[in-house]
Amino acid sequence: MTPAGNTPGNINLGNDVTVNVNDASGYAKGIIIQGKNSSLTANRLTVDVVGQTSAIGINLIGDYTHADLGTGSTIKSNDDGIIIGHSSTLTATQFTIENSNGIGLTINDYGTSVDLGSGSKIKTDGSTGVYIGGLNGNNANGAARFTATDLTIDVQGYSAMGINVQKNSVVDLGTNSTIKTNGDNAHGLWSFGR
Repeated sequence: MTPAGNTPGNINLGNDVTVNVNDASGYAKGIIIQGKNSSLTANRLTVDVVGQTSAIGINLIGDYTHADLGTGSTIKSNDDGIIIGHSSTLTATQFTIENSNGIGLTINDYGTSVDLGSGSKIKTDGSTGVYIGGLNGNNANGAARFTATDLTIDVQGYSAMGINVQKNSVVDLGTNSTIKTNGDNAHGLWSFGR
């Protein structure tokens, strides 16, 4: 966890770090970046989080934070995978999110952007693969953005959605991307955005 408020923290985890969190009684949190302008750098990072009531793999909650997860990182959670907002950015390639119950990747607020490069995978059981909505914050920061190519999204469950796109959002899936859904009332792409 980085400092809160306006104090930035810069964390470099290097290569092949594993973060395991198991909270048998409450809310399990893998990595939280909350200080304004803080950063997280890692390569082939593994985060595996299990919580009794809820869980989150990575949460970029500070203003203008940045995470560079390099190549081949994996986030696993029995609830939400990644939540990013407050005009923060996340980059990765050949990235994997595997989660159940919660949303795989949540992109909130104006100016927040996620680029998953090439060959990334999001597998979600029971909810939405990617949610994006530029609904809050400073509209001068521009739309929320999600970019990837050769991406695979695989979601299962009742009313599961591959990607839920709300307003003030831009989604670019490049080439060779695939969205798979399985479940009653499931949707590959759900959009109220413009």
